[in-house]
Amino acid sequence: MASNRRCRRYAAANNKGGVGKSTLICRLAEELAARGHRVLVGDGDPQGNVSRMLGHNEEALLQRPTINEVVLAARPGCAADAILPCAWDQLDDMPNEVYELAQRIDLLPARFDYELRLGEAAGHEPGSAMARHARQRLAVALSGGVLDEYDFFLMDLPPSIGPLTHMGLDAISDVEDEEEAGGVIIPLYPDYDPISGAVRMRDLVTAGARDWERPFLRTAGVVINRFDPHRKKSQERDYLPFAKDTFAGQLIGPVFHERAPIAEVGSLGYPLRSQPNWRIRDNVKEFGQVVEVMEKGRVAA
Repeated sequence: MASNRRCRRYAAANNKGGVGKSTLICRLAEELAARGHRVLVGDGDPQGNVSRMLGHNEEALLQRPTINEVVLAARPGCAADAILPCAWDQLDDMPNEVYELAQRIDLLPARFDYELRLGEAAGHEPGSAMARHARQRLAVALSGGVLDEYDFFLMDLPPSIGPLTHMGLDAISDVEDEEEAGGVIIPLYPDYDPISGAVRMRDLVTAGARDWERPFLRTAGVVINRFDPHRKKSQERDYLPFAKDTFAGQLIGPVFHERAPIAEVGSLGYPLRSQPNWRIRDNVKEFGQVVEVMEKGRVAA
């Protein structure tokens, strides 16, 4: 039976690494699933952090297709061959809610060798038909009904403004109308390099919408992440107002404070809801504020 779902597409991206992109994608997928949505998470970073956080480590992925093979083939619908279920239901002694969440999340995984696909994604004259074909390889692989069974497609992109990121941005903007349009969520923490990386990513998104003729490629919002008001490093506190001014009108959600539960579950590959409620209720509320924006499809000004 054909699905009536319209899959809204988002990516997390920043030219600076270590800003919490992978963590943000996994926690947003968890929150969306907790609200009853079906979610496909695409791991577009050769580091494979999202794959690990959803229960699939690199060793387990060595003998099966991943986004690497999908982009290499670039046939309509071939991404379906690489999709795996979230493996949180394989964890021991989890609350029942965790097993239910796992049934609503699938993964298009990545391995370290995805970086080898730079050859397919680049090396062509900008603006040429070959460059456009290369950039659209992932979008083609996701076409043909792959996303029809999902409400949301969330993609983690590498800390780069290069070809692999271009492919991911093109894939999340390959939509027909506002019902499917999401955008790019740019996480940062308040310091010079993450803010500069966020500005570069925002500029790439703007240029890509124009140069690639992708009218629904846009910045959906900026998330300020990993802020610790008690840290002695006063520079971070000084950069918080600078970040707010730089992205005025584009901020979504609260300022995320650095909290132990988020770091712990990310390193273990556990969902946030594996923790007792008293430890995570503030985190759940914060991620929920971002998800509410995503559900509405509202784009930051």
